[in-house]
Amino acid sequence: MKYSLDGSEPRNGIIYEKAVAIPDDEVFMRVFAEAEGIEEKIDFRFAKPGEKGIRIDETKPAQLTTRGTKKLDSREKTFAGLDDARERGITFGRVIVAVGQGNNSVTIAINDTRVAPGYIEAILDAVLQRFDASTPIAMTFGVAEFASGHDLKQFSEKAGIEIHQDEVTQ
Repeated sequence: MKYSLDGSEPRNGIIYEKAVAIPDDEVFMRVFAEAEGIEEKIDFRFAKPGEKGIRIDETKPAQLTTRGTKKLDSREKTFAGLDDARERGITFGRVIVAVGQGNNSVTIAINDTRVAPGYIEAILDAVLQRFDASTPIAMTFGVAEFASGHDLKQFSEKAGIEIHQDEVTQ
């Protein structure tokens, strides 16, 4: 494993041999790992100690990537979130859409492929032909790409999604 603390390419960074001392300023740490021909990069942001909230440059493109998922946990939130995402040109990855409950349900999984909201809505339209209008729907996603940090902030506020500094890359 190799890493950098200044946002530079981690392949050319410092070899990880012991615990990394994080300075007292804001740090953008990039990590690169390779094993048996498989490579992975991950980015971390650490705020200054005592600093509250997250820092997002509203003018730069932004990517929200979480190890878990973010959830639109109702039919209303799912459709409102997809409408807002369509207006803002947001794309999603690692998406799971669940329609119905128990034995009367359909689950759609879209892994690392990035998809537009219209794609998800088209799938939902087809699936919902088999269900009534009150059937529960929920959508989770692990990645969302935004044209700007402003769009990320607005989308997360409207959708009621909490975001953390280490989930945002710009």
